[in-house]
Amino acid sequence: MAPDLDSAERAYLGLLPDRDHVDALARHAISHARNTPGSGYALSLTLVGMRLQEFKMGEACATTCRQDSLHSLRQAFAAG
Repeated sequence: MAPDLDSAERAYLGLLPDRDHVDALARHAISHARNTPGSGYALSLTLVGMRLQEFKMGEACATTCRQDSLHSLRQAFAAG
């Protein structure tokens, strides 16, 4: 079963968690890696990684990078 990319995008764009929440999400994804499908785990860590990168950018750059990254991620999942 493929991960629900639409829900992941909505959560990512809508919540934009702070560093403490990103750390918690990463710990949760890692602790459940053995019990979840590989694609779901990869998607979780990809979204966490994208958010961590944004912490290093200014808001304008982060917004542009976020949209570009989500577009690339959507293309990769569509390609299969």
